[in-house]
Amino acid sequence: SLHDALPIFDRVEDEAQRLVLRDRYIHFDAWEDIARSMGKGIRWIYAVHSDGVAAVEKILEERSKMQ
Repeated sequence: SLHDALPIFDRVEDEAQRLVLRDRYIHFDAWEDIARSMGKGIRWIYAVHSDGVAAVEKILEERSKMQ
């Protein structure tokens, strides 16, 4: 659920990744709006998003190992 996603996003170390993930999945902003608000190009946003998703996957893997 979205409520569960917030603490995971907060654990992403990179601030740009955290912001892109939050804007996309919590605020449901369009890619173009995220790029505009951050003053970056759309390709940069996609790359940061991809890295952010990888960071979340790593966090989830670590959490599953601890359970």
